[in-house]
Amino acid sequence: MGFHLAAWFMLFGLICVLWSMNVNDQIEGTKDWLLTIENDVSRQQILQKLERKKIVSWLAFAIALIVVIQGIYLIHSGYSVDFGMSGEQVGRQAARGRGRGGLILLIIQFFPYFLIGGYGLFAFFAFRVANDSETLKSINQLDEEIKSYSPEERQNYKERMLKRSEEQKQKDQEMAKQKQLERKIIAEQQAKIEEEANKWKTDESKEGWLINPRDGECKRYHRNVPPRPEYKGIIQIDTGRPRKGQPPAIRKTFYFKKDAAISHWRDFIFQEGWKPTTPKW
Repeated sequence: MGFHLAAWFMLFGLICVLWSMNVNDQIEGTKDWLLTIENDVSRQQILQKLERKKIVSWLAFAIALIVVIQGIYLIHSGYSVDFGMSGEQVGRQAARGRGRGGLILLIIQFFPYFLIGGYGLFAFFAFRVANDSETLKSINQLDEEIKSYSPEERQNYKERMLKRSEEQKQKDQEMAKQKQLERKIIAEQQAKIEEEANKWKTDESKEGWLINPRDGECKRYHRNVPPRPEYKGIIQIDTGRPRKGQPPAIRKTFYFKKDAAISHWRDFIFQEGWKPTTPKW
């Protein structure tokens, strides 16, 4: 196969795969969607789109397979590229393009393997899409069933499906309201946490405290650091457990700059599940 013909195969195969993916996104959930469609023409249009998708997917699979075979042929025919440059010159050329040049050179050098790997993946995807007959089969069965209804049965079916559609809309609205409420609660919690953190960040007399709800371990954010110039503006973070009638059991101590201490504070709240608390020692 000549270079130009191979390039056309590669381009056309890629377009077929992308088109199949686009159609797949459009018809995702088609079966449930058809349940709310009483119009015969609309159903027929969707069935035609599914049929075209299947045909194009088989075509994409065949083209991708041809490209993979071409890659294998190139390897067996002793494919190699002479850039007319030394290894050092190739490196400099790659550096000029901030790595992009090196990537292009690698693709050219290992082009047959790129064809086998890339279009092998395309072939696998296209085969799965083309071989998926369950969606088309189930929609065809549904289409035949609806066409066999009497006018009264069709009207009852339409009313049932419209009711189901309305119930689904209500569920979607409730879920949207729930998510909005959750976002609002999270935003309020974040604002409260930011406000609490800013107190001990800007006011040297304030302290920040966190507690681990699982085991009661605490973190104290304060400025009780050794009075040396290099500790100016540094936040001391003590991690330990309070002990009744005794000094706290400090397990470890870190010294962070203000912004790093704030990040540490946020990480332990949002990622580790710690909670702001009152002073414990």
